[in-house]
Amino acid sequence: MKWLNWSIGLTLVGMLLLILRRWQRQFQLNHYKNKQQPAFQKKFLAVQRRETVKHVRVLLISSLVILLTLGILVGQIIQLEAYWYQLKVEQRRIKEEMIKMKTQQAYFFEEQSVKAYPQEGLGLKGDAWQRVVSSNESRKVQGQLEQQISQKLSPYFGGLLAVIRVDVKEKGAILSLQIETNSEEEVEKNITSLLRELWEIPTIAEVEIQLSFPEGTKKEMSVRRLIREEGASNWTAFTETKKS
Repeated sequence: MKWLNWSIGLTLVGMLLLILRRWQRQFQLNHYKNKQQPAFQKKFLAVQRRETVKHVRVLLISSLVILLTLGILVGQIIQLEAYWYQLKVEQRRIKEEMIKMKTQQAYFFEEQSVKAYPQEGLGLKGDAWQRVVSSNESRKVQGQLEQQISQKLSPYFGGLLAVIRVDVKEKGAILSLQIETNSEEEVEKNITSLLRELWEIPTIAEVEIQLSFPEGTKKEMSVRRLIREEGASNWTAFTETKKS
């Protein structure tokens, strides 16, 4: 897409320079228009006719280029609208899945105790992460990976929903986890073990964890954002706590 934008820009600049050149030639013709020598007038009329033909030719070419440029720009706008529509559909799908999974998990884990995270990990590593950020079927792979992660992590965190986003600029994946639990202490230990395993997956550039648990009659929520910085040996963490 960038090369197309550059091509359009360079073409328009070229057309502008060509029009300025035509304007300069017309200015020169107007300057000599009032010369009275008969021999010069005959030559002047011949040059003027030739330049008029060139003016018309440049005008037609400029009009064609402008029409083509407008057509390309309209095409890009249509593509952007289609892209934004797909994003809205994807957001709607994620919201529906969140509601569905939260309802199912709340029912299933209400009486279930949280297990201790295994020392050997859960085998979250795999080529699916690289396919999420580079494959032509990234959306399909993304949905499958989200489902696998949710299924694998649920016994160790209670109600959990995993959402994966792609950072196009950094060419990395952002893993968001929404956790609702009554076993705060055990879940905190499991989060530490989980982050240790996620660190071994270079494709994951950022992890966001939203942890909700009851605090008396209120619900406390902690939002953690962990970023992989170049040269670091562990996640750089940012935490925000809210009560509702």
